Amino acid sequence: FRIVAEKEILEHLHALGCSADLTRLAVYREVAGKGALLDLEWKPDEPATKGLARVVRRWDLPTGTWINALLGGDTTWVALRNGNVTEVLRWAAGESAPTKWIEMPSLITTLRRGASPNELLAIADIDGRQEIWKIATDAKKATKAVAVLGGISSFDHRGGKFVASVYRHGGYDIALTSGGVGGEA
Repeated sequence: FRIVAEKEILEHLHALGCSADLTRLAVYREVAGKGALLDLEWKPDEPATKGLARVVRRWDLPTGTWINALLGGDTTWVALRNGNVTEVLRWAAGESAPTKWIEMPSLITTLRRGASPNELLAIADIDGRQEIWKIATDAKKATKAVAVLGGISSFDHRGGKFVASVYRHGGYDIALTSGGVGGEA
């Protein structure tokens, strides 16, 4: 079904993140080159309001920037591309706009929750390869979590290990890390 907010159908959505209970959505919308990040509240299981969302907050992106990845929830995390860097922004409940948390000299294409509440996982292209990086949000520091010879297009993190789709030697392979964070695929 379509999501309607403020009597307007939300079209041109480029990224979406949601809370665990699906009652909060963070959506990145771009129309005619102008981007906005919307924090929506909705009740998907109530028939009377199905598809209707309330805009809790809106942030208009600075000109020339765009969102590559976002992770919704009580705190929304945003990978904002700004020139040759990606700024990881934190948008906590009650704040009117996101705050720059850390800057990385690369393209970040994926943001995921890590093993702890103070950890994000990202696919970032810092060394010329898309690899998995761990972002410690409490220390505002990023470290490489998984090194590969090719590039990672997607991953999952379970039981202390990573499973990744890795491009190598002209095709995609599935790789499993040998030792969790810091392991090599």
